[in-house]
Amino acid sequence: MSSVLICAAAGPVADDLHSSPVWRDDVERHKADSVQSALTLSVAARPALVVVDRDLPKAERLVQELRGNSVTSGCSIVVVAAGDPQPLEVALLEAGANAVLRHPPSPDWEQRLGRLMSVPTRRTIRMHVDLELEGYFGTEHHQGRVQNISRTGMLVEVPVAAGIGDQLRFKLHLSMDMTVGGTAGIVRLAGPNRYGCEFREIAAWDARRLEHYLETVPES
Repeated sequence: MSSVLICAAAGPVADDLHSSPVWRDDVERHKADSVQSALTLSVAARPALVVVDRDLPKAERLVQELRGNSVTSGCSIVVVAAGDPQPLEVALLEAGANAVLRHPPSPDWEQRLGRLMSVPTRRTIRMHVDLELEGYFGTEHHQGRVQNISRTGMLVEVPVAAGIGDQLRFKLHLSMDMTVGGTAGIVRLAGPNRYGCEFREIAAWDARRLEHYLETVPES
């Protein structure tokens, strides 16, 4: 059974989660209306997914604390935000949130929340990656290194400035004779020239090869 921690004060954001995947029968839900109660519950419940209302007081501190605690550092964190985008949303992504979903719920909630509710196998692996970055200045070709990777995304280091929302095409070199490729979007800034990327499109065959690789390769 998946475990989800919902961090939100009473209101429309919390109410509308009833119609989202976090309210499935096979999901165990925990609720917190403050940063302190959320941090306490996160350690006790070890959720696969933490849902954070953007407007929860001290939301940025909450995300930072979750990412900094060894017990919760690997969980998925999604921010739910109503109204127009605000600078705080970028700060929350930079602090470690995986994604921002716009309120009220839209059809893409089902797919994105469903993926984030299952904590993927993540490996600390150093491997070469070829990138085509589609940013403000058009398409640029770069070579970089993967720092860690899961079946839903990767943390890459590449010697170029990029921003949240930039798109890239990638080719991962899993071994001398095996590569997988697809497209990804930058969803988190993880330090100088380090970017958390979420896979957006990857062929089914490549996805299966990547999952098998993650299950069998030892960590670096």
